[in-house]
Amino acid sequence: MAWHVSAASAAPFTQEAVRILTLFAFVAWRQGDLIAARLALRDAITTDPDYELATGIHLGTVDGEDPREWLASAREGSAHHATYLQHAVQIASEYSPTNAARYREALDVATASYLPQALTEDQKIHARHSTVDIIDGALTDFRNGRPQLMDEIAARIILGLQDPETRDAALSTGEESGLSYERQLWGYLARRCVPPHTDKAPPLLTLLGWVAWRQDDTITAAHAFADALDIDPGYDLAKILLDGIRTRCDPAALLAAFRNAAARFAASRADLDTL
Repeated sequence: MAWHVSAASAAPFTQEAVRILTLFAFVAWRQGDLIAARLALRDAITTDPDYELATGIHLGTVDGEDPREWLASAREGSAHHATYLQHAVQIASEYSPTNAARYREALDVATASYLPQALTEDQKIHARHSTVDIIDGALTDFRNGRPQLMDEIAARIILGLQDPETRDAALSTGEESGLSYERQLWGYLARRCVPPHTDKAPPLLTLLGWVAWRQDDTITAAHAFADALDIDPGYDLAKILLDGIRTRCDPAALLAAFRNAAARFAASRADLDTL
C-alpha cells in the first residue's frame, strides 16, 4: 500500500508522499505491524531525511515505545519529545540515500567475493572464530565511544552471522554491563541490511532481540523476533525465543544453556593450532 502511494506521488508532489507514508506508518505501528511501519518510514526518510515526524516515529518503533504514549507525548509537545526528536534525526540520518547506497554496495561486494565452498571442519572453525574476533573488536570500538564501523567490516560481520553456529557463538552471554553495547551493535548492523539484502537481517534481529530480552525489554525483543520471522518464517532461533517470551519463559535458563555452548565454542579454538 505505502509503495503504491510513493510511486503515485511523482515530482513535484514527492513531499506529499513523505507525509502520506508517515501517516500510514503510524497507523501500522498502532496496529502492531512493525514491518509495514518501518518499511514505510524507511521510504519516507529516504525521500526526506529532515522530516522530523517520520524520524521521531521511526525511533519510537526501534526503541519499543508504546505508540499511545508516543502520541500523547506528541500532543503535549513536551520538552522530552523535543529531545526525542533531536535524537531521532541523528539515528535516522543513517537512512539517507547516500548511506543506503553505500551499505548496499558494501554488501554487494562482500556477497560477490564470498564464494561458498566445501570447507573442512577445521576451516569452518577458523571462519567462525574469525567472525567472532571481528565482532569482539567492533564491540570494543563501541565501548570506546566510536559507534561506527568500516563498511567492509560491517558487511563481513553480517555475512559471517549467516552461519547459524557463528550466530550462536555471538549470542550475548556476558555480564549486564556490556549489554547496551551489544544492543547498539546489532541494531546498527541490522539497519545496514538494506534491499536487496533484507534477507540477511534475521540473525541480527535475533541477536538484538535476545539482548533486549536480557535487559527485560520484552516489547523490543518480541518485535525484533517477529520482524526476523516476517523476513524468514523458518528462522528457528527467532521462533524459539519469541515462543519463550509468549510463554513467559525465564531467560536465565536459556542464558545458562548459551553460556555452556559459548564455553564449548571457546574450547574449539585449540583446534586452530592444527591449521
